[in-house]
Amino acid sequence: FLESGLSGVDAKEQWAQSSDELVREATVAEVFDNLIVSRFYRGLLLGVLVRMIDAELEHARSETLAAMLEEATAMRDTWLAKLEADLDYRVIPIKKLVAVQLGAALHTALHLKQERAVDRTA
Repeated sequence: FLESGLSGVDAKEQWAQSSDELVREATVAEVFDNLIVSRFYRGLLLGVLVRMIDAELEHARSETLAAMLEEATAMRDTWLAKLEADLDYRVIPIKKLVAVQLGAALHTALHLKQERAVDRTA
């Protein structure tokens, strides 16, 4: 996993330095994905590491593993606290969120109904 991750970093860096598609400005979604979402998933991986070390400690007590668990836990907590501090978002009332989702579902259903009506007449 670590080896593929490191080679992936090199490949991404080479792509970023040579790709013509990166000349344009990033969209808001791309900025969010790269600055927030990717960090969130790295935090999840740190959580997996913490749980893995903790599970191993249940089977074999080791001072080295205990030190690793402490370090990994601190790293995870620091990483996620920094991520949370960097978040710039506002809470959407659930009623508004559901209304948007329902509107999208109804619009999709109407579109599918119209497409099927066109297919029947063809």
